[in-house]
Amino acid sequence: MSWFARLGAALGFGAAGAPAYEVAGSGRRALAWAPGNPGVNAAIFTSGAALRARSRDLVRRNPWAANAVEAFVANCIGTGVKPQSMGTDAAFREAVHALWWDWSDEADAAGVTDLYGLQALACRAMLEGGECFVRLRARRPEDDG
Repeated sequence: MSWFARLGAALGFGAAGAPAYEVAGSGRRALAWAPGNPGVNAAIFTSGAALRARSRDLVRRNPWAANAVEAFVANCIGTGVKPQSMGTDAAFREAVHALWWDWSDEADAAGVTDLYGLQALACRAMLEGGECFVRLRARRPEDDG
């Protein structure tokens, strides 16, 4: 018996050759069990729409799931990504920060939230639906309002 097999037996993994987990065994209960083993891409391709719909429904109807999403977003995003200029000139740094704050207040074209609310919204969409599409577009003067 090898040292590895002796270690496994000492730790309670069974005799040499026995699986570490009972579910990995090939006893009579597992004879007819033939589970599929698709990769993540194949699984999402075949059942992604149902998974996304169920995930969104679960978050809207189950307070435990909604709280889990809220907690994850709060821990992941927090108060938002706030960049700091590494410029050496103090006047330049202040001008960059002022431009950033002005833009972050108007980042949402609908005017519903600011940049930090958009970050939380993107994180929430990623959790609920598995993905998020963000479009950055320069605003035109005729887009006023």
